[in-house]
Amino acid sequence: MELKSVFIVSFCLVAGVKCVAAAAPTPAPNSTLQPILEVCHHVGANKFHQLIQNSSGSYLLKLLQDSAKYPGSFSAFAFTDKAFFNAPAEVQNMAGQELEWLLQYHFAMGYAGNFGSKSDYLYPSVFPSPLEESLPPQDIRINRYNIYESAKLGFHKVVTASGAQILKADVPASNGVVHLIDKVMYPIPYGSNLPEFLANAPDLSTLTYLLKNNSILTNLATDPAHPLTLFAPTDTAFSRLTDAQKEKLKDKKTATRVLTYHVLNHALYHAGMYNYQKLTALSGDSILVERGVGGTSVAGKMLTYFDITVTDGVIYKLAEVMFPPGV
Repeated sequence: MELKSVFIVSFCLVAGVKCVAAAAPTPAPNSTLQPILEVCHHVGANKFHQLIQNSSGSYLLKLLQDSAKYPGSFSAFAFTDKAFFNAPAEVQNMAGQELEWLLQYHFAMGYAGNFGSKSDYLYPSVFPSPLEESLPPQDIRINRYNIYESAKLGFHKVVTASGAQILKADVPASNGVVHLIDKVMYPIPYGSNLPEFLANAPDLSTLTYLLKNNSILTNLATDPAHPLTLFAPTDTAFSRLTDAQKEKLKDKKTATRVLTYHVLNHALYHAGMYNYQKLTALSGDSILVERGVGGTSVAGKMLTYFDITVTDGVIYKLAEVMFPPGV
């Protein structure tokens, strides 16, 4: 049995999940192609290449070295050097197991490419190693967005991988394919859905309480194929409410409308947002997106943290609570 098959079967047996081979074609063997890591280096993902090469003896590095002659083994989502140096300090300072997990999440098992019109398409990543964790493989979510530029230029297409825009796609390698992305896919998912993430987020405790108290929280646990977007006001945001606004939230009908005003019925990453974009919330109300040099706001409230990927969607943190028109 080929190495790739051995890896996928053993991964599935250990993780206790059912693996389905990708429908996309696997490139034929080509002796002129270089291995994935060398291709990453040549397309400008030098830091990505360096971080993996320096992880001597790591599970991921051994996996890539052992698969060097097996076409279609893996798909790399390689961040640019600029993306790495623009990443949060905790990413740049990562080391050891934490860094290994981050890098594992940037590889999909098998062929992931030729995205076309795909949106909310899930590819199982190499993270976590079956030897290290009991979690099933955590998915990389592919989304396609049409971004409006102007009346003259119209719309252009953007494809993202867990929120990172794909700058260059489908660069062939001897053991797979490389996609160059514009940011580090971080934070990585750890198997939590929306309710589970909220339950473990200390700065979102007020929101979690209100969602639970108004019988909304459990409804946020959806099938990963039907994701949601949550604009999550922090505890600080709720503390800034006036007494009159706090009173309004004591009414169940009003609270339900306000809370569902913070939810979208699809996965919207920041790369899919554009200035003056109109979104429709789960409450049925419209939300206006504004993007500029000062940041991004929804319904006039600033987003403070972006693109937290969970199994059934994406989460943002909000500096203030949004109230629908007329509430």
